[in-house]
Amino acid sequence: MFRLNRNRKEELNRRNGGFSLIEVVIAMVVLAIISIPLLNYFMDSMRYSAMMARKQKATLLAQEVTEAMKAEKKLIQYDTGIYQAPVLTAAAPDGYGLTMSGSGAAFNDFKMKGQGTALFSGAYSGTNGNFDIQVTLKTDTPSSDPTSPAVYGVDNTRDVLAVESDQLDAALMFFRTANNDYCNHTAGATPLTADEVREHMDRVIHVDVDHDASDNKFTVKVYYTVTCSGVPGVDSSSEFTSTYLANVRLDELKNIYVIYSCNPAIAGSSTDNVLLDLSSAAQTKLPLYFEESTDSHQVRMGLYLIGDVDHLPAGTMYTVNANGTGAAPSTYMVSVHSNVTAPNQVNNNIGTVKKPLTGSVTPVRLVSIVTEIFESGHGSGEEALATVTTTKGEQP
Repeated sequence: MFRLNRNRKEELNRRNGGFSLIEVVIAMVVLAIISIPLLNYFMDSMRYSAMMARKQKATLLAQEVTEAMKAEKKLIQYDTGIYQAPVLTAAAPDGYGLTMSGSGAAFNDFKMKGQGTALFSGAYSGTNGNFDIQVTLKTDTPSSDPTSPAVYGVDNTRDVLAVESDQLDAALMFFRTANNDYCNHTAGATPLTADEVREHMDRVIHVDVDHDASDNKFTVKVYYTVTCSGVPGVDSSSEFTSTYLANVRLDELKNIYVIYSCNPAIAGSSTDNVLLDLSSAAQTKLPLYFEESTDSHQVRMGLYLIGDVDHLPAGTMYTVNANGTGAAPSTYMVSVHSNVTAPNQVNNNIGTVKKPLTGSVTPVRLVSIVTEIFESGHGSGEEALATVTTTKGEQP
C-alpha cells in the first residue's frame, strides 16, 4: 500500500514538474522558425502601408499643382522675351519654383510662339512632404487657325472644354476584338478591316449636367456610347462606353464646348447624335440670360458642338442631331452652336435657340497638361508616384 501511494506521488510530481530545458529550447526554435516569415509579412505590410501613404500624398500634390494651373486665366504667358508658365516657375508662395527646359523645334516653338512642348521640373518641400515635380505642357495651334474649327473664348471658371482623344479608337478596338475572336473560331470567316468595322459603328455623344445640393456645384460629364450592328461576332445590343472627354465640377456653368471627330462617311453621308441630359436640379440653378443684346430668347447655357467637318470626304452630307432626355427637352432653353454650315445641317431639339459659330472669334489654345510626382532625388527612368493628365483651354 505504501509503495503504491509513493508511486502515485512520483507520477503526480512528474506530471506537474513543467517543461524540461530541452523542451523549452525546442519550443523556442520552433517559435523562431514560425516567427521569421510572420515578421517578414508584417514588415512588408508596414512598408506597403508607408508606400501607399506616400503615393496618396504624391497624388494630392499632383492634383494641387494641376488645379493651380487650371485656375490660371492664362497659364502660358509671354514674359521676359519668351513664353513660359509663371505659376510653375515663380518662387513660392506665388509658384512652385520649377525650371523650364526642353530641346528641339518643339521647345523652341513653345518659347517663341507659345505652341509646342516644354518640361518644367524641380524639387518640392511642403506640407505633403519632399518630392520632385515634373510638368509637361504641350500646346497646339490656336483653334481660330484656318485649319481648325473656330471656338469662342473659354473661361475655365464657368466653361467646360471636352476634347476627344482616343475614345473612338478604343471603341474600334473593342468591336474588332470581338470580330477577330469570332473569325478565329469560325471556319471560313474572314475578319473585317478597321474601316469596315468603323462604318458599322453608331455613336452617341452624351453630355450629362447635374447639380449637387450638398456642395452647390454643377457636375458635367461628357462621354460616348457606341454600338456596332452587322459585324459578325458582335452582339447588336452590345454597347461600348468610352472614358470621359470631360468630368468636372464647377461653381458656375455657362458654356460646354465639345470638340470631336465626325462619324465616318457612309454612302456619302455622316450623322452624329448628341444627347444632353440636363437634370431638373441643374435647370433650377442655371439662371436665364440673353447671350447678346439683340437676342429675343433667353437661355440657360450654351452648347458648342465642334466637329472636324473639313476632314470628311468631299461631297459628304453631314448632319448633327442635338437631342435631350426626359419628356420635355424643349424646355432646356439651351443655345446650340456648331461649325456645321450649309448644305450640312444641325437639327436642334434642345430649347429654341440655334446659332452658328460665326462673327468675332477669339482664338483658343488647347494646353495638354501632364503632372508627375517622383520621389525626391529620383533617377532617370524611375516610375512616378502619381500622374495627373488634363486639358485646359485658354486665349493665347
